[in-house]
Amino acid sequence: MSVLVADAHPLYREALEGTINGFSAFALLSAEEGETLEQALERLRPAVLLIDPASTGVDPAAMLAATPEGTRVLIITSSPKQAEIHAALGAGAAGYLGKDCPARELCDVIASVGRGEARLGESIQPPLASEIQLRATTPRDYLTTREREILMLMAEGLSAPEIAARLCISTATVKTHQHHLYERLGVHDRAAAVAQAMRRGLVE
Repeated sequence: MSVLVADAHPLYREALEGTINGFSAFALLSAEEGETLEQALERLRPAVLLIDPASTGVDPAAMLAATPEGTRVLIITSSPKQAEIHAALGAGAAGYLGKDCPARELCDVIASVGRGEARLGESIQPPLASEIQLRATTPRDYLTTREREILMLMAEGLSAPEIAARLCISTATVKTHQHHLYERLGVHDRAAAVAQAMRRGLVE
């Protein structure tokens, strides 16, 4: 799985590349000297672009619109902001990570994104849940009230038993609602469900 790293801070970029290089499943790609990101993407066409938009000065929406077909974009940032996460996912980002993530999580998320999944880092889930809560001002017919409640708690990182305890229902009932959510949204996991619901405007 080919990966291109775009980060304007040399030390951090080298750290990211060193971590990625340590996993045999990845093929690390590099831009040539003087080459723009757009030129590197067009020439290399990586499976995954790992990018920090803040450090590179790239507008996420414009970058996502110009990314070659077949390249999945995984955003990583040192200061994830609620609205920026929401906007990036809505524009088509496949994943979002905080720079405080451990190496194992970084590589797991890159692999998942490269396989076509949507993934959010653990540190991204609380601000994303807060953004959903701030934007969820009107009911949506597509999801039931209980499904929206469970979706919110999933975004906060709660497990099925923890959600059950919070809502005073059984774990089996929570899992049934999760199964219905995944079917409605056409996904297979927690992060993808949250991202897809936001993209469709079902949960704002």
